[in-house]
Order: sequence, then structure tokens, then C-alpha cells
Amino acid sequence: WLFWLTFDGMRSAAEVSVPTLMVHSDGCVFPEYAKAVYAALTGPKQIEWTKGNQIDFNDQEDQVGSAVPLAVSHFRRTLGVDQMVSATR
Repeated sequence: WLFWLTFDGMRSAAEVSVPTLMVHSDGCVFPEYAKAVYAALTGPKQIEWTKGNQIDFNDQEDQVGSAVPLAVSHFRRTLGVDQMVSATR
């Protein structure tokens, strides 16, 4: 817990230039802090503000069901998965 409670994501946020997807909600831990970290990111970024509590995104159908397609789309777009699949056919 000590590492988690003392981690300062803001200090490094401005150095993050890789494409980033954040899925968060007002019911998750520190929503205002998450918005501030998102604002400080310097690379391509997308934030999806949804509903749910912190652990709902681990195993609740509504939250997982909405987050997974966002992640799949993000990785396909940023890693060029569709282009890699097409090239192997």
C-alpha cells in the first residue's frame, strides 16, 4: 500500500508521450487527480468517463463490457494491428 499511496503520477505525466487510453469514473479512486494526469499527458490521448466503482472494472459486466472494446480499439489503432493482420494474409 505504501508505494500505491505515495506514488506521484503527476510528476511523470508530462513525460508520457505514448498513446494513452484512460477509462475512469467518478466512483473510482481520485477522479479529479485522474483528470489532472490526463490533462498533463503530452502524447495522443483519449479519456472515457464512465460509471462504476473502482473494482467494478475488474469483474462487473457493465464496466468490463464497456472498457474492453475501448481497449481493443485503442490497441488496434496505436499498434497497427489491423495493418499487421492484413499484411499476413
